[in-house]
Amino acid sequence: VHMSPHLEKEIAAEIAAIGKALSSSITLAYEGMQLDL
Repeated sequence: VHMSPHLEKEIAAEIAAIGKALSSSITLAYEGMQLDL
């Protein structure tokens, strides 16, 4: 999902609230991020 830089703080706050409701941790991706599986 593409995030507008102008809304990144708002999106991060909403994702944090969802993570709290689910008792889970959600990490937002960013350009150039690498995932190790």
